[in-house]
Amino acid sequence: MQSNLFIHLTTAYDIPPTTVCRWPRPISRRDGFQTWSLRLRHDRNIHSSSRRYRPLTIMSDQRFRSNHPGVPRQWTLIGEGGNAYVWSDGTQAIKRLKDGAPSEAVSRFKREAEILLLLNEQSDIRIVPVHEVREREGALEIVMERMDGSLENAITSFAGNPERAAAALEPIASTLAAMSARSEPIYHRDLKPTNLLFKESPDHLYLADFGCAFLAEDERLTPAKRAMGAWAYRPPEYSIGRLIDVTEKGDVFCLGKVLWAMINGEPGVVFPGPVWFEPEYDLGRLYPAHPRIHHAMLAVSSAVAINPVQRPTMKQLAEMFGNLSQKQPSSRDGEAMIALLRAQSVMEVEFEQRRAATAAFVRALHGDLHQSIADLATTDPKLLLWLDWHQHANRTPQSADALVEQVAVHESDAPIVNSRFRRIHLNTRFHPPTAGSSVRFVAHIGSEIENTQASSFTVAYREDGVWFERQIGGRSATSGRYTPTLLREFLIEATRHILQAPIGPNNDR
Repeated sequence: MQSNLFIHLTTAYDIPPTTVCRWPRPISRRDGFQTWSLRLRHDRNIHSSSRRYRPLTIMSDQRFRSNHPGVPRQWTLIGEGGNAYVWSDGTQAIKRLKDGAPSEAVSRFKREAEILLLLNEQSDIRIVPVHEVREREGALEIVMERMDGSLENAITSFAGNPERAAAALEPIASTLAAMSARSEPIYHRDLKPTNLLFKESPDHLYLADFGCAFLAEDERLTPAKRAMGAWAYRPPEYSIGRLIDVTEKGDVFCLGKVLWAMINGEPGVVFPGPVWFEPEYDLGRLYPAHPRIHHAMLAVSSAVAINPVQRPTMKQLAEMFGNLSQKQPSSRDGEAMIALLRAQSVMEVEFEQRRAATAAFVRALHGDLHQSIADLATTDPKLLLWLDWHQHANRTPQSADALVEQVAVHESDAPIVNSRFRRIHLNTRFHPPTAGSSVRFVAHIGSEIENTQASSFTVAYREDGVWFERQIGGRSATSGRYTPTLLREFLIEATRHILQAPIGPNNDR
């Protein structure tokens, strides 16, 4: 009795000596790759004791690299990213996903292919020409024209030459402006010297690598907390994760930093974040003899403004590059203007730092106050004074967001919870930071009819942490590091002082 057995040779097998092997045939797998199988005829009538197994040596497909399935041996590796390799067959560049790339990388690669096919139809843009998008040996490939190098490799040739750098970047800015002007805008979001390639001369740059690109009205692939783009060139708004509204202003920021890096002329060096205004990053000090160097810094300072609203559009940036590439001198006093812009940028950075710290402080103390009042009203509901505070706290229109807007953004003082019960008042207020003091929370509890001194509790945010100062009536003030329980303790002590009675959480009044 005979039967046919089918064995997929994805690993080595031991084959009995009585087995007859027919010629192997290919079997296609669901993932698109091919394996091989042998049709085996095995004689089951042979006595089991005579079954001896020997290893079968399987020869791998000699056409492909052993550690890169589907990649022909004659291809050479010319580039590598986080999730893809770039190969060359001698005349073209082939971008191919790494084996086992995560699902997000696969989705982004398909998105990149889609975007490149869309842009390949436009003749007025400067992107690396795409010859074909294909699926070969079970993997998607983007076949492009092979370039000669990246801007990063040739960046030293632009050192101290703002006109040449601006002339090279003007077509890139115009390309990005055309992408932004589409009915469904496309934003690159990963501009940096290694993603600007050239053919023959670095003066003729082409835009490459759309793996992080955003295609408007399409599905969002960026996780909520994922920062986009290369960290050294990343605009501040991309550092917080997925944006609600993606605009061209992120690419404007990146291109401004690329211009600075080209004129600086040192590979791998760019100023951190938006702090172009620090003296050590002033190109005017590095190349003081060049007549257009301050105009280059004007372009950089405009492009890398912290607030995206204050940045030029990509079309305006392209015009700035065009003007900068012309060698005629300007009537404006560039050095004086740079000094003014530097002062303004320092002021903006200080404001942003102050705003962020103030916002965190306001939210924290707003929460502590409401929680402390709620705890007191729950602990001893018979005490009408605390119940009145709780009712006022629940009725106040000042939400945490409204207080942040008023104190942190507009930098004005703002009331929180104010109550007047039986001529006993509770006043709480935020005070914005000033030249002589930091942001403060102040609470006052006093009586209008009794000859009793008011009590106060102040919390201030300082460079070395959050500190408090407490004064109950006329007693000496105490101070130290703030914790939320201290605010609740102050409310109890101040109430005891005003009512002239030993009140505690378990006393009925």
